[in-house]
Amino acid sequence: MYREFVEEAKKGRIVGYRCECGKHTIREICPFCGSRDLEKEIEPEEGRVITCTKIFVAPKEFSSEAPYTVALVELSNGMRLMVRVEREVEIGKEVRFSGVKESALGLSLLFEAKGR
Repeated sequence: MYREFVEEAKKGRIVGYRCECGKHTIREICPFCGSRDLEKEIEPEEGRVITCTKIFVAPKEFSSEAPYTVALVELSNGMRLMVRVEREVEIGKEVRFSGVKESALGLSLLFEAKGR
């Protein structure tokens, strides 16, 4: 499932799974109820910032990119994702999916503020 998530993200789509309990996840097992009965769906590309922080002292793999911002974003369907944010944002700001960034540690979803 994660491999499919990565491949779809590279194509510009956020793929997730809706559980029978009504929650959304990118995992193979629902983190809310433990069910494996998940249905694939394309997730919304817009959401809002729940919390964010600017990283000034980054891990060595990202030290050349510091400072950069990471945020917990809640999509319009309630799914929450930890993402990298391009440009300045603040809590409550509306954001949209803008692409991906690959590194030695994996894939990061990139979001940007709406209505710049």
